Amino acid sequence: PGGIRRSLFKLERGVCQACKLDCHALVQQLQQISKDTPGWQAQRRAVVAHRAPAFLARGCTAYLDKLLDQVRLAQGVVLGCYC
Repeated sequence: PGGIRRSLFKLERGVCQACKLDCHALVQQLQQISKDTPGWQAQRRAVVAHRAPAFLARGCTAYLDKLLDQVRLAQGVVLGCYC
């Protein structure tokens, strides 16, 4: 399964084929906001609101909270944008 994910990432480069959201760039931008930064959750939420407003409009609060808290790139898998 990991090899398939890496191959898919090489092909798509972390960009959702359905909505064209660059999930890789989104995760990289979120990673730049350290949890040590005052107001880090609000800052990360603002990044998601700016780059992926449709994601917030869907009301995926549990997934959003997990994304904001545990933002990471793992084995070429970025995140499901649930478009």
